[in-house]
Amino acid sequence: MNDFAATAELGTQVWFTLTSSTVGFSQYRARNLVWAYDKWLVGDPQSSNIGYLVQDTGHHWGQIVRWEFGTLIVYSEGKGALFKEMELVTLTGSVALGTDPMISTSYSVDGLGWSQDRSIRVGTTGNTKKRLAWFQQGHMRNWRIQRFRGDSQAHLSFIRLEAQIEALLY
Repeated sequence: MNDFAATAELGTQVWFTLTSSTVGFSQYRARNLVWAYDKWLVGDPQSSNIGYLVQDTGHHWGQIVRWEFGTLIVYSEGKGALFKEMELVTLTGSVALGTDPMISTSYSVDGLGWSQDRSIRVGTTGNTKKRLAWFQQGHMRNWRIQRFRGDSQAHLSFIRLEAQIEALLY
């Protein structure tokens, strides 16, 4: 689904940024996708290589790349809240063989600054029962956004985010 279709479906602006880097932003190395021979063929803009997309890895041309996504704004009508626990419900166990990667989360209460990243391990290959939970995740006074980051070694499929939140009176 592209940005335009997602925006039309959800009725709100949706966008994403593609990069083939572990830090910062760089040229996205999967260009000119074409469906042929029952797979998506791609060209590498940095070489003359032609490759194809697979579902069992998120690497780009054999290189580790990062991923990042954020939540919609959590709003509590001007009242504060404590975030006691957050669980990212995901399909685990499909990480790069021989690795035990980490992912992190942080939050912003003003849209400019971010809390310190809190990292957890996502488990090893075949560990499909691993739960990804963070405890004592700070507060919000009025609103808050959450961000999650990792790399292609943590090959995960995200289902939902669950949060245990305690409302405050102010």
